[in-house]
This record gives sequence, C-alpha cells and structure tokens, in this order.
Amino acid sequence: MLINELKRAFKWKKFVGFIVVMIIINLYSICIELGEFNPFYDMHLSIQEAVDIGDLNQFALFTNAGVTYVGFIPIVCSFVYGLSFLEDRKKGFNKFINLRISNSKYCISKFLANGIVGGLSAALPSIIIFYVLNVFVGGDIHNTSIAIPGIFDDLSQSKPYVFILVFITMEFLVGFAYSTIALAASTLLDNQILVLLAPGVFYYVTNYITDTLNFPLKFKTKVATEFGLLADGVTGYEVTIQLIVITLIFGAVFFHYSRKEFTYER
Repeated sequence: MLINELKRAFKWKKFVGFIVVMIIINLYSICIELGEFNPFYDMHLSIQEAVDIGDLNQFALFTNAGVTYVGFIPIVCSFVYGLSFLEDRKKGFNKFINLRISNSKYCISKFLANGIVGGLSAALPSIIIFYVLNVFVGGDIHNTSIAIPGIFDDLSQSKPYVFILVFITMEFLVGFAYSTIALAASTLLDNQILVLLAPGVFYYVTNYITDTLNFPLKFKTKVATEFGLLADGVTGYEVTIQLIVITLIFGAVFFHYSRKEFTYER
C-alpha cells in the first residue's frame, strides 16, 4: 500500500512542478546571497575571482542561501500530497480501500507516504542545487574566509560533505514533520485551503507565542528553520527532538481521527 501511495504522489505533475518551483526559490536565495557578497570588502576584484580562489565556494553559497530556503518549508511542504487523505475521505475512496486492507494499514501507509513526500519535496531541490554548485562552482571549505553559520558549523570545517548531508537531512525532517500537521488537519477540516495553510499557521502562531512568552530557545519552533543560522543556545539533537515531537503529536491526532467511526460518518 505504501508503494502505491508513493507512486500516486510521484506520478502527479504537481510534484515535478513543485520541485521546479522550490529549485527556483533556492536559486533566488543564492542570488540574494551573491547580492549581499561584497567582493571589494574582501579585497577581490570580482565575484568570479572570489569563486576562482575558493573564498566563495559551493559550501558557503549553499549554506547561507539555505537559511532563506528552509524558511519556506513549513509553509509549502504539504502542497504536493497534503490533501491526499482529505480527497480520499470526501470521495469515499477510503471505504473501498478498506475492503481490501484494514483501515490501520491504510492509515499507516498514508502517514508514511505523506511524510516521505513532504520531506523529499523539501530535500530534493537542495540535492539538485548542491550538485549544480559542486559542478559549476566547487571550491574547498578551508580556503574561505566567509563564515559558515549554524549549529553544525564545526562539522562544516572538519567534514564538509557530511555537513551538507546533515543539512539536507534536517530539511527532510522539517518537511516530514510539518506535512504531518496538514495530514492531521485533513481529518478535522473539509476546506482544502485551510488544510494546506495549517502547517504555516502552526509555525508562525507557535513561534509568536514562544517568543512573546520568552521560552528557552530549544522550545521555540523557529529553531526548526533557523538551525543553519543559530550559533548557540540549541543543539542539533534538540532540534531533531522538537521535530520528532511535532510528528508524534500530529501523527497521533491523525491516527485517532482517521478511525472508521470518525471518517465514515462524515
């Protein structure tokens, strides 16, 4: 069932379209980063010269641009597959599926497929972008004088490619966690727009509340998208735990309200 759900998602034209749009957003983030780079301040005659000598390299561009890109993930990660369960429920497809497999197996497959698609929607554009930077820009992290920010900055110096893998994995986890919010909302709401907006609303509302109440940084939802910017006050472990907690809470909401006694009566 899980394989069928994933095939259903990846065959949709909007998955390809979404990936293209996210690549454009990523490229836009890189353009912003290049626009903020002052070659004369660093004693370079041009950005091209900075690239040639390695001061402006694939790692610096990808990471600094990624800080802007990650901020979009909670808002858009559910656009590809977030309405799948709602469409099944409104059209009664889930009832026919339950004739072949149990509702619990159907819901588990839907939960995993939704999270995987949400995660890949966030991570795949970054993989493509880094490959492009690796081919056309390149460079050695040890030659740069530009700071690589974020809670994984030590890793970026010692094992830069592992750092990139960790960075993209965090993007995947953010996409997985926040797409689960839309999935949970689809069991309670019938309006498609409200379901798609649910992850972004949750992110901004909880971020405002935790900021206003002056919560410790590790309890603020903004760390999920600012891990590439924060220098201290939170660890990668704590960010990961936060994303797991979000996934478990909204996953529990989904599994509770996707039971037959709730979905069959609507």
